[in-house]
Amino acid sequence: MLPTTGQDDLINQLAHFIQRSREKTTGSREWLVTEQMRVYVRKATHMLGKRMGITLDIAAVEVEEEYQRKGYWSQFIRKAHKMNPWDATYMECVHSDILLHWCHRHGWERVNEESFYLLKKEPSLIRKRNYSLF
Repeated sequence: MLPTTGQDDLINQLAHFIQRSREKTTGSREWLVTEQMRVYVRKATHMLGKRMGITLDIAAVEVEEEYQRKGYWSQFIRKAHKMNPWDATYMECVHSDILLHWCHRHGWERVNEESFYLLKKEPSLIRKRNYSLF
């Protein structure tokens, strides 16, 4: 089992970010920081297949070298996706071959050469044609 202090703190920071972001349409963004990792998250909208959806974006991840390849990222992203109240979790700019293969192994949908998303089990995708985000 991984040490929980850093992971718990990261998850707590994410929970606070989600709570603050619920009322905002878009524009919420924040660095989540612990000794082991830094994760840049935002609330956004993306095309998810053929429909627009609200997403929890993971825009950047930095794992300290001594903590790499020890499951910190996997543990974080599983918890983050589970607690995500929106339509999908979206990872953009995946430049690491390790993370690219991780996305494929875990069923993430490829958007383009470097971005992926994972739908929630019961998405509530935006269906209104004239829905304005701004």
